[in-house]
Amino acid sequence: HLAEELDSMGRSEKRELINRLAVLLAHLLKWRIQANRRGRSWQLTLKEQRRQTTRVLRDNPSLKPLLAEIVVEAYEDAILRAAQETGMEESAFPAGCPFTIEQILEEDFLPDRLEKTNKRQCGEYENGIRSIELRIGGKCNVIRSISP
Repeated sequence: HLAEELDSMGRSEKRELINRLAVLLAHLLKWRIQANRRGRSWQLTLKEQRRQTTRVLRDNPSLKPLLAEIVVEAYEDAILRAAQETGMEESAFPAGCPFTIEQILEEDFLPDRLEKTNKRQCGEYENGIRSIELRIGGKCNVIRSISP
């Protein structure tokens, strides 16, 4: 029973991390796309979710090696959340997470700074194939590709 209980706790912590990251990523997407709606409330939500995410990772170090995979899952949820909250189509958002793990967790990072430094965002069309990618350390890493 102890092994089952530990496994269940691990799944629960992973779900919490996915949910926190989904809220965080949705707000980063909204910040990036809706400059006219930016406000203190969004900044505080970003700050809170980053702190909570950091706590979950600190308290569950076994989740750190899974973080790239978890971000991909959370980003899929974030697109749905951002589309619902903005009224925009899901296709209006990059198919792959345009932020690095470092940017996601960095307390002062805001996406408006991203546009100035990166020419091509992850998830853009390249050679007729749309990729679902995760940006890690400034490099796009293909998770899976989708033909148009």
